[in-house]
Amino acid sequence: MNSEDHKNGKRTFVIYCEQCHGMGGRGGAGPNLTDEFTLHGEELEDIIRTITNGVPAMQMPTWGQILATDRIKKVGKYVLNLKGTRPTGKLPEANRAEILRGTSPFR
Repeated sequence: MNSEDHKNGKRTFVIYCEQCHGMGGRGGAGPNLTDEFTLHGEELEDIIRTITNGVPAMQMPTWGQILATDRIKKVGKYVLNLKGTRPTGKLPEANRAEILRGTSPFR
């Protein structure tokens, strides 16, 4: 990823994603994106699809209705680069959707 794309992906993440996924993707209302686990696939295409279509059960918005395809691709690449930067060894909570029901700032 070139530095300009990285900067743009990070900027988009800070504006649209950090509120739920935490500073630097470390988790919050949304899952940690810096550990070694993935919930919806670990390939760039999986990340782009998740961002584009959202995750209604987890209250993640459908960003494809708001952000341009190119912008989603850049933030997807940024998110992919976060994976494994802070490994935890702790499995994600299987019942996270139930725990977080009604807590999204977007609902």
